[in-house]
Amino acid sequence: MRPTHPHVTFVVPAYNEAESLPRTLARIAAAAEALSLPFDTLVVDDGSTDGTPDVIRSAPPALGARLLRFSRNFGKEAALTAGLDHAEGDVVM
Repeated sequence: MRPTHPHVTFVVPAYNEAESLPRTLARIAAAAEALSLPFDTLVVDDGSTDGTPDVIRSAPPALGARLLRFSRNFGKEAALTAGLDHAEGDVVM
């Protein structure tokens, strides 16, 4: 029997990270694919004003990016907690 890998959700809190998110998403996808892990990436937008949500919405499907958006900045702890609450994977990182 061939072992199956658990689905992994990567939670990424983001505040005004439009410039760095494409590289971050690509690195997560490359690492997960190298390990043959099924994955998705949940980006929690913590009230960004720089177009961060647009970057996630326009990300290629292969990057597995999903968006959870806050109406204002609540802080990193709140973003991580919300990400953990909305993660769908068997394993959350």
